[in-house]
Amino acid sequence: MKRLSLLLLSFVACINLFAQEPGNNLRKTIPQLRQSFPDLVVWGYERSGIQNYKSPEADILFETKNGIVIAEFASFEGEDGYLQGLYQSLLKSFSKDAKTYLWGNNKNSISFFYSYFHVYISYTPNESVSISYDLNQNLWPK
Repeated sequence: MKRLSLLLLSFVACINLFAQEPGNNLRKTIPQLRQSFPDLVVWGYERSGIQNYKSPEADILFETKNGIVIAEFASFEGEDGYLQGLYQSLLKSFSKDAKTYLWGNNKNSISFFYSYFHVYISYTPNESVSISYDLNQNLWPK
């Protein structure tokens, strides 16, 4: 799990070096997603054109509407020192290029806003760090 989170942090850091906004899988089609995640499986039941997929190997969940990714989610567990460091690294990385940000009810959650999506990061002490990317709802496929 630590290796996966380090890979994620490295990826986010590289994205921030070369682009104004972090890379993501939003607006990709299922076939495009399968190129990056060949182990992709349907996860749960379809409801109102929304279907969830999961990459068991990467432990990432994707939400699609009419075959287009509208959200992705990952969660990391571990010792609290590791989780706190991961959370602080994510905050530092995402805050570089976000247009705006909004703290949650406490300093353990924050939303970063970009041109067509937002990123929500939360830290639960002694439990987990979660990160989600969500496509702005007005950009969802019809």
